[in-house]
Amino acid sequence: MKWLMLALTVTLFLAVLTLSWTQEQPKSAADTGRSIDILAYYRKVYGDSAGISHVRNIGNSWRCTLGKREYPVNMDAACRLQYDVTYSARLANPADSYTWSCNSKKAHFR
Repeated sequence: MKWLMLALTVTLFLAVLTLSWTQEQPKSAADTGRSIDILAYYRKVYGDSAGISHVRNIGNSWRCTLGKREYPVNMDAACRLQYDVTYSARLANPADSYTWSCNSKKAHFR
């Protein structure tokens, strides 16, 4: 009976330990970054008629459209305008234009 209780206790312990290992830890804002409102940035710079375009599978493909003209997006400037001068842009996956985020430079000095 002692061996059965010991085996059950060890099994339960291993199951709890495995569950704790497989649970994803919550990420802080510094790890995940903040979203960039590219359209709001370019409408602030060029006016309400500005639009945006991009190619999903090319990370650095965002463009501001103004009539027939296109301008590359300065992601760092968009971050600074949206948050403050301590933020810079980061592209997590060069093959996905939706993986841009604004990250605080302050977080690196903690």
